[in-house]
Amino acid sequence: MDLDKKELLNTTYLLGRANPFELLSDKQLSFINSDWHYPARLHGPAGTGKTICLVLKALKVASESDSKMKALFIVPSTSIRNTVEYFLKVTSESTEIFDSSSLSKIRVRTIQQVCMELLGNDISETELIDEDSYEAKQTQLLYIM
Repeated sequence: MDLDKKELLNTTYLLGRANPFELLSDKQLSFINSDWHYPARLHGPAGTGKTICLVLKALKVASESDSKMKALFIVPSTSIRNTVEYFLKVTSESTEIFDSSSLSKIRVRTIQQVCMELLGNDISETELIDEDSYEAKQTQLLYIM
């Protein structure tokens, strides 16, 4: 699903609202309400609300699913992990739409954390990609210069 530049969404307007869905566009609502059993793709330029839409979908699915359901939210960097965890916490606490136990069903991990958890002791931390993709990009830029 493509989100357009004209659908820019200031996430700070959504955080802390009793009903965060009221400010979303039709495309964003369509994505959040789509059946999670099937793949869905969300892409668009910066500021179109991709992250907050994924957060709202994760909370919605977690609150509507049985207690055995678990969600893994994989992000590229530690800074984005912190942002997503903050969005999840603030959104789940500010609204009655989501069950309070839904937050415990969602794990947010960086790509490196997932690799370490899956590979365990079979690989050392230095053999994996950088923990924070921003730092990796800065290192690559230094090499190029």
